[in-house]
Order: sequence, then C-alpha cells, then structure tokens
Amino acid sequence: HRYGTTEEQFAINAVTQRYHASLNDDALLRDPLTVEDYLSSRYISKPTRLFDCDYPVDSASAVIFTTAERAADARKKPVHVEAAALSAIRDMNFWQLDDFSQTSPVHCAELLWSRTDLTPADVDCAQLYDGFTIITFQWLEALGFCGVGESGPFIEAGNTRLGGSLPLNT
Repeated sequence: HRYGTTEEQFAINAVTQRYHASLNDDALLRDPLTVEDYLSSRYISKPTRLFDCDYPVDSASAVIFTTAERAADARKKPVHVEAAALSAIRDMNFWQLDDFSQTSPVHCAELLWSRTDLTPADVDCAQLYDGFTIITFQWLEALGFCGVGESGPFIEAGNTRLGGSLPLNT
C-alpha cells in the first residue's frame, strides 16, 4: 500500500517463481501458473492470496563449511563464501512491529554488505527465501537490488526472470 505495489506485481513474481520451479524435477509444484490463476485465487488476508503463501514442507539440507585449504582437495570445486550474516526481528509477534517493512532483511543486508567489498552490482542471481511473496519483495529492496518501494516495478520489468538482470530463485 505504501509504495503502490500492485497485486499484478505479486502475481508476476508468483508466476516467475513457479516457472523456475518447473525446471526442477524435484520441485513440489511444477504445473504452470498464470497471472489469471493468481488473481482468481482466494484471499488469505488481503492483499495476500493463496499463491503468496508458503506451502507446508518438511525437509532437511546441510551446508558444510571448511577452510579453503581443506576444500582444495574436495572432489567437487568448492564454493567460497565471501560474507554471511544472520538476523532476526525482536520477536515473532509481527503485529507488534513498529514498521513491518523494516524487519530482519534490512538489518541482515546491512550486516552482510558491511562484511565485504562486493556490492549488489556484483550479484548475478539471487536465491532468496520466498516463503511469502512480501518477503521476496523486502529482500530485493533490503539487499539494494532495487530502491525502497521499487521491488514491484523491478519484478514487473522482468528483472527476476531467467535472462533478466537478476534471475531470482532459479
């Protein structure tokens, strides 16, 4: 509401993410989703629709961190981590937040960028938590991939699609 983000922009994000998921044989939901499908889905809590919400999925994964020296002998080429950050809001009672747009992504992004000489311009693609549509929009802005309030138009312009300036959750 504050920035004029439209339901159509949320729809484009959901459609793009579903398309990217369709390319993964292990994805839970691979059937095509259209803007019309999104806009005709029921509201959960306006403006949030069914396709904006996380699906309950239990899974596990692991990332193993080691030194560059030890990783040099690995069978697969290692991925070197330049910087990392973790942040959380003061509590999980979202209704108590002074400003829902200024939650942990903002603090986490500031911390992350303070630990590296890299900038948003150095990022070729982003793999952001997308459990709820609004969180993806918050991360894009907090990380500086677009200006505050500009994530809707950024997504609508096709920047987060494959071939865009910042493919998202590929």
